[in-house]
Amino acid sequence: MRAAVLRKGRLVIDDVAEPTPGEGEVLVAVKACGICGSDLHFVDHGADFLRLTSEANGGTPPTVDLSRDVRMGHEFSAEVIESGPNTDGPPAGTIVTSMPILMRRGSRISLSFSNSEAGAYGERMVLGNDFLVRAPKGCDVDAIALTEPLAVGLHAVNKSGITPGTSDPSSRPTSPLRAGRRRWQWARTSWSMRRVTISLLRGVERGHDNRSSCSRRLACPDSSTRR
Repeated sequence: MRAAVLRKGRLVIDDVAEPTPGEGEVLVAVKACGICGSDLHFVDHGADFLRLTSEANGGTPPTVDLSRDVRMGHEFSAEVIESGPNTDGPPAGTIVTSMPILMRRGSRISLSFSNSEAGAYGERMVLGNDFLVRAPKGCDVDAIALTEPLAVGLHAVNKSGITPGTSDPSSRPTSPLRAGRRRWQWARTSWSMRRVTISLLRGVERGHDNRSSCSRRLACPDSSTRR
């Protein structure tokens, strides 16, 4: 199949091996994939990215070798092709998304950056059946590909503990004016992301396309525009 791979610091299109689903896994055809900011950083600063990730994980050695081709792509929607052996996966044709990981023999394998496993920068990939999330019927595949980045934003807001009328309790600048301004900006940004996420998800559930309004509220280009 065809896929974009990171090779010697450049993304190139090449023929790669077809992925094969094992037990508990599902083969899917990628329908849409976003380009994450971490992907851009990895292309330009892969060695630093791996070093810092290793330090953050307590010195665990990196699992990616930059001297070999690296598969990428973790913001995606996909269509089920077939299930692996002894796997009761969704019917063929089901639109899904997933956490970008596989679990094999008790070990977690990242699909974000990998030398061996196909990511969503290719025509097909393998996903773990237990991690699949089925898309609402009739939902646009581009909107479904926004699930992962919006989930990250929503998770950050939920972890913050912010509630209506409150601000960041850990922010303690010396200037009262700066304090009020910074806390207001922080609260406004956090609640904007919460509203955008909920708006998109509710639109998905109801069969509406809310991407344009969501993009305007995030002050970014229309996410429905293809490039």
